[in-house]
Amino acid sequence: MVLSGQLSERILALSKKEHMSASPKNDTLRNGIIKRIRKEHPGMAPGRVLALAFAEYLDTKDICIFDEDIIAGHIQKENYSESQPVEDVTDYSGTSFQIGREIDKYRETDLYTPEGEALLTDYMDACGQGLFSRWGAGHVLPGFEHFINTGIGELIKRAEEHIQPDGTGPTADSLITLKAASRYFLRYAALAEERAKSAPEKYRDQLLRIASACRNLSLNRPSSFFEAVQLLWMTQELLVAESLTGSLSIGRIDQFLYPYYMKDMEKGDISAEAEELIDALFVKLGNFREGYQNVCLGGMTREGKSGYNDISYMGLRSCRLLKKDQPLIVVRVNSMMPDSFWEEVQKLIECGMGFPALFNDDIVIPAKMKMGISLEDARNYAAVGCVEISVGGREFSNTESIRVNWGKILEALLFNGDCPGTDKKIKLSREYSDVSFDTFDELYKAYKDELIYQTEFGIRANDLLDLNYGRHWPVPFMSAIEEGCLEKDRDVTMGGAVYNNSVVNTCAIATTVNSLIALKEAVYERKLATLEQVKDALRNDFKGEDILRQQLLNADKFGNGAKITKEITKELTDLFVSTVTAHRGARGGSYGCGFYTVAHHAGMGGATGATPDGRHANTSFSSSFSPTQGSELYGPTEVIRTVTEVDHTDFGNGMVLDMKFTPSFFLADGHRMAFRHMIETYFMLGGMEIQFNVVSRETLIAAQEDPESYRDLIVRVSGFSAYFCTLGKLLQDEIIKRTEYERI
Repeated sequence: MVLSGQLSERILALSKKEHMSASPKNDTLRNGIIKRIRKEHPGMAPGRVLALAFAEYLDTKDICIFDEDIIAGHIQKENYSESQPVEDVTDYSGTSFQIGREIDKYRETDLYTPEGEALLTDYMDACGQGLFSRWGAGHVLPGFEHFINTGIGELIKRAEEHIQPDGTGPTADSLITLKAASRYFLRYAALAEERAKSAPEKYRDQLLRIASACRNLSLNRPSSFFEAVQLLWMTQELLVAESLTGSLSIGRIDQFLYPYYMKDMEKGDISAEAEELIDALFVKLGNFREGYQNVCLGGMTREGKSGYNDISYMGLRSCRLLKKDQPLIVVRVNSMMPDSFWEEVQKLIECGMGFPALFNDDIVIPAKMKMGISLEDARNYAAVGCVEISVGGREFSNTESIRVNWGKILEALLFNGDCPGTDKKIKLSREYSDVSFDTFDELYKAYKDELIYQTEFGIRANDLLDLNYGRHWPVPFMSAIEEGCLEKDRDVTMGGAVYNNSVVNTCAIATTVNSLIALKEAVYERKLATLEQVKDALRNDFKGEDILRQQLLNADKFGNGAKITKEITKELTDLFVSTVTAHRGARGGSYGCGFYTVAHHAGMGGATGATPDGRHANTSFSSSFSPTQGSELYGPTEVIRTVTEVDHTDFGNGMVLDMKFTPSFFLADGHRMAFRHMIETYFMLGGMEIQFNVVSRETLIAAQEDPESYRDLIVRVSGFSAYFCTLGKLLQDEIIKRTEYERI
């Protein structure tokens, strides 16, 4: 299709609106309602408390419509400390799960055993030491498609058919939230009508159109493309009103909005209006900061046909013209992708915002099927937040529930559980104080034993926390729009979805591989130092050991083609995958693996001492499934060969391969075509995902030194993009250090 090359005046005006202009009273209102209901109804089931509080909050919270609005709805950050075990903050980047609160609630349930409490206490301590991370909610693909195609009225009817005779249970709680959502639409309808009375004439018709749409959507499914987009955005507002968003992602808008678009197109060309509506949606998403909302474009349909359509193009265009860090964009790639669509993809990549991440349908679909997803549903996958792959509205796997720090496990092994520089200690599978590790094979076997032990320990804790979580912190509205929950009378957090999978993610892959190889070469083969000498150097962060550090740095590195690096990478990856996938999750589904790090490679690295690959203490680990920053010697093609030695269909929760190119690369003759061929080769070899920063080191350094002059600079972190100047220094330094390619 022919895309407009500019944004409308109305979109430009809307984009300038302050993103936090809704009333600040909403933040305290929500928690106050929950506290009062608990006090008035002691012993009331948590699901009923949260459903009643959700309803009262929607009935009384301040709402906002701008004269310039094209669709209604305005998300404001909420305080979730009364409805979820998180700190009393609204800064999502600083929010962490309080496992201590989860343990307190665990003591109140029928799940409780002293052994379970000891397990969770040990796990909480290990999280505090950087061995694991936990995020118990908000990383899902809710049922947008199901809600849009069904409508509130029909879901209310279904809920009424399935509630228990005594009016209790999850479905009855969901019914309360659905009726509240219906009233909320009517509140917006009334506000739009009121706003139209005093708005400038040029805005009145659209405000009245919003009012009409909201009245219809209060009970019915959308009657037009405009109403479908309106319902989509308002659904996101309702979800955020209920649940902490780690990444409440949107999914395949070009698939579930397309039938409404085509129905309207049959009545006349609405492409210009549709572009403006997608722009308006992206403005709304972009003004909700730190929401990490992912939109997926392209790929194949459930039937295996081409899913590249007009809305796919519009999504790329909106992202390119608006230049916001939200929504995150994923493009699904397969052999049916038109050349014209690739051209739009490449234009967006060259903008330097880190968009889009590219996914290979030929690998992702089999990966999801390995987790028990049907072929038809696997074809309908999208991304959660960063790069976690899930089936919208049918799969609940809470994709960030646990991450295992491979680098911390190696540190714990070398120091018999001690964390250098602290008085902390990590429990190991056995005592190692009397083990000398006379050969590398002994050390390597011990590491693999500990990788298995710590991973299984984390899974046991994760299962117990999953069982406990839904008992205390259910999400009745999200459950109402998730397929299966109403019929099962079960909250989505308790196994109500069609697919109820679980996941374990990784951190410090290349750092760990490089460290093991450095020990093998420097200690056991070349005998440049003893293991004790290396450990002493690590304890002291290489102070006075510059020569030894350089010798360790000179060892073979992941991504440079050495046979040993490929062998160890594959062995550890296969071991981790087999360990994880041997388990069934607490909600009854499969366990899958994720080989991406979000920003944890900085955070977990910051909690870990120096490592044998020459990395200094408390600095970033390697990012995701990418080489250690600046370690690649032979360019991106060798990195691709190394990464694809491993079977990516084992990565059921996604992976990331980060690459950085200089902007000047794309100016040279033939480089744009070579770039496309490189990606196609990577996918042909079995690569799952790849993403790019297109920015120079000099620009990043300048932005770090003078952030005010680079406030709009967007970079790819690891799975998500963000304004560079909002990142912590550890992350900024890590991105600066990444190898930048000027050739392929």
